[in-house]
Amino acid sequence: MNLITMVPATARFIAQMRGMRRHIVENNVTEFAVFQNWCDENNERWAEALDSGCAIAIEKFIADWNGRADANRWKHAAQPDDNIWDNELK
Repeated sequence: MNLITMVPATARFIAQMRGMRRHIVENNVTEFAVFQNWCDENNERWAEALDSGCAIAIEKFIADWNGRADANRWKHAAQPDDNIWDNELK
């Protein structure tokens, strides 16, 4: 079980995730909502996978793959050179 998405990591599930990522790359998908609507109309298994917990991973993949500015929202706000203890001493 994937503890982040709470979705069983079965071979079928992993194959579906790979298939979705391949489709996103090959078809230049740039928006998660567009992909989700496409799945609802064209691929019931993928639509069910999105509805049962892997939507966040696929949304992140689309954002990261396309280099979108909002992909940074998935990164931790703190930077490696931040020193939170300095703020405590001021």
